[in-house]
Parts: sequence; C-alpha cells; structure tokens
Amino acid sequence: MAGLRAAASEPHPVTHPPSIAGRAATPIARRPGDPPDEVSNIELRYYLRVLRRRRLLVLLTVAVAIVAGWLITPSQATYTAKAQLYVGSRSINLTPGAGDVSGDRSAGLSFLANSYAHMIPTLTVADRAVAATEVPRTAQQVLPGVTATAQPATQLILLEVVDRDPGIAATLANGMADGFVELINDQERLQSDDPEAGNDPAPVSVFEYAVLPTRPEPNGLFRNLILAMIFGFLVAVGVVVLLEYLDLTIRSADDVQERLQLPVLGAIPLATGAGHA
Repeated sequence: MAGLRAAASEPHPVTHPPSIAGRAATPIARRPGDPPDEVSNIELRYYLRVLRRRRLLVLLTVAVAIVAGWLITPSQATYTAKAQLYVGSRSINLTPGAGDVSGDRSAGLSFLANSYAHMIPTLTVADRAVAATEVPRTAQQVLPGVTATAQPATQLILLEVVDRDPGIAATLANGMADGFVELINDQERLQSDDPEAGNDPAPVSVFEYAVLPTRPEPNGLFRNLILAMIFGFLVAVGVVVLLEYLDLTIRSADDVQERLQLPVLGAIPLATGAGHA
C-alpha cells in the first residue's frame, strides 16, 4: 500500500501536443505546475522547426508570388493630363418656379455638374476630340483613359486623360474639354426656339486647360511586390500545414507514443559510420 501511495503521489507527465489543423504533433511533457509561457515557447519552436524543415517549399512559393506580382504590374509609364470645366448659371434660370433645373440653386448646379461628368467620357465626345486634335489614337483607345468627376461643393468638373505619351495626354484632355463645350452649345441651340440663342453663354466652359505632365504616374510596383510576398508566405504556410497534417511519418519515440498511445520501452539507434556493417 505504501508503494501504491507513493506512485499515486508522483505527478504524471501530461501530454500537451501542439496541433496543426487538428492533428496532434510532437508531444510535450508538461507538469501541472508548468507556466503557460514555457509551453507557448515550445510550441513556437515546434512550428518554426516545421517551417525550417520545409523551407525550400516556402521560399519557392514566395518567389513565385513575387514574380507574379512583378508580371501583373504595368511596365510602361503613363501620364495624366488634367483640365477643369466650369458649370455656370448665367444662361440658366434657377429661380423658384422657372422650371429650368431646380428651385434650389446649389442642387441645380450639382445636378448639372454630375450630369455633365457622366456625359464627358463617351464615344461622342471622344470622336470629336480625336477628329479635332488628329492624334494617332482612335476613340475606342482614348475612352478607357478618360475620367470626369464633379468636384464636391463646387461648380467644377475635373477631366483627366491618361496616356503613355505626355503630349498626347495633354492634347486629348484639351480636345475633350473643347469638344464637350461645343457639344453642349450645339444641344442648347437645337433645343431653343430663339434663333439668337447661340449668342448666350454656354452653361459649361473650360475653366483651366491641361498642361504637359512631367511626372509619370506611379505603377505601384513596390506595393505589389510587398503584397505578393505576404500572400505567397501565407499560401506557403497553408501548404506546409496541409502537408504536415497528411504526413504520417514516424520520426521519434514521441511520435510512436502519441500515435499508438503506448509507452516506449526502448529504442535502437541507427548505426552510422564506415565501421558498422
């Protein structure tokens, strides 16, 4: 009985295996009084050991991701030319009851600015700009690089044209601005019953013409490479976790004890060296 009481009083080691995706890994003997920080450090060392063992896979995955990030980044520099249009109110009656746009002056101008901003990046305006400037581009080629944005709390529209040639970008921006103003003038003349309506100022005009851009737009290469490296590392970790989960190789006596749930009575070391048969 004394022997049984002595055996019962001895603390038994508790198996605490760090797990990867739900699969038990190398067991860690832990007594009930062990601090949690020590166990966490052991688990961290185990995970680092797994990554070190499969470092070739990790490096290869990260390298492939970096190459992919470099390939998807545009290599050719582009330039952005900017012009500004002014939405005026001299020829628009915004007084209550007039019925032109709205009784509220700011709401009416905001409505016009947003409407014009949606009308600028269209094939109709692009055709006018290409025909007027005679640049070596088609309207279909120009249109993807054209954006128009109504500036909040103002009567201005920002017109931007992106092209790989800075001179063509500035020329097209000015051509788009002039072409749109002419188009609105033509529309106002056609919709008016007054034959002298063409002498009235247009509701939109060019406030500032585009100048030649001198700096290319950043292509985001550094950002793409950093994101690709992070993404590649996360993918590599996921692959390592999956492989470790599917790997049933027994590498140590601890693995035998953990898999079979039986104590290891002994182990025969692997003989190495030229002196062993």
